[in-house]
Amino acid sequence: MMPAGLAKYWKTHRRGAKSKSGGRMVKRNSSRRKVLLSLPVAVVAGFMPLAVDVGTQIKAGEWQQAGYVLEHNIVGINPWNQNKWDMEGLKRGLFPILLGFAVHRFIGGSLGLNRALARAGVPILRI
Repeated sequence: MMPAGLAKYWKTHRRGAKSKSGGRMVKRNSSRRKVLLSLPVAVVAGFMPLAVDVGTQIKAGEWQQAGYVLEHNIVGINPWNQNKWDMEGLKRGLFPILLGFAVHRFIGGSLGLNRALARAGVPILRI
């Protein structure tokens, strides 16, 4: 059983409760803004070293070498050294991408930086 004061408060202040004048209390506006496409800068920055390496090869017209660079930087298999796995390529491909996702998730999400950017009205940019 609720104490008398709490019961009276609950009766007049809960959602959908009748006001003292007998009519319904005004409901809160529960509409939300449409979610627009956002561009996570940390993730895009993680792809930049890979894009520069592959773009350099494509610009030189060496499409097969561009594929080798992509394979070396993402998977870690070195096609120039008897297809052995090494970590050097991953430092310019996979690791920056994973670091960008981690920064986007933990710095932007957990600390609320992305939410603050959205409230400030920054249209596309997210961390």
